[in-house]
Amino acid sequence: GDPRDLPSSPTRRSSDLGVSERKLELWREHGGGDLEPVLASGAVALLDAQWIISHAEAGGVLAHRQALPKEAFLSFADLVEATFECFGSLPVAALSYPWLTKDHPDPRGANLARVARALKALLTDNDGIIPRLGVFWDFGSLHQHPDPPNGVLRTEEQNALFKQGLGCLGTLYSHPKTWVLRLTSFPDGH
Repeated sequence: GDPRDLPSSPTRRSSDLGVSERKLELWREHGGGDLEPVLASGAVALLDAQWIISHAEAGGVLAHRQALPKEAFLSFADLVEATFECFGSLPVAALSYPWLTKDHPDPRGANLARVARALKALLTDNDGIIPRLGVFWDFGSLHQHPDPPNGVLRTEEQNALFKQGLGCLGTLYSHPKTWVLRLTSFPDGH
């Protein structure tokens, strides 16, 4: 595509994104520009915390990124619009958790339910300070091998994006303006 379509491009303006100039300035003041290259390229897709909550409450299991519906993700414009001055942080959280099996991190949805409960508390018990939150969850945010036991692997393009996404993990987890959510125990039965 046209490089001007990328949010990280200096020619990309708030009017191009459909967001207010102040929101884009605030996003960048909070260091959001550090994440723009991987969000713009599609290397990283952030899950909508509200979608995670709804999916878990419906008894769902998190699928790999390529199998998730479009509504599971927040767009770059959604993230910029969710940036608030009083919040003082980016509307981005990175999840750290143990994979439960080699091919799927949470085959029964146990961790999904646990993360959803924490996100629901975070989004509802905050006096409206955090209206939306984009969640980096490796299985849903980075391109995965769709079905490794049956030899279904990432495409070459997806593999390149996966590697680019891996390169930004340090930024996601150590950025002074992102949240880190940690699951420090295993669900029952593991």
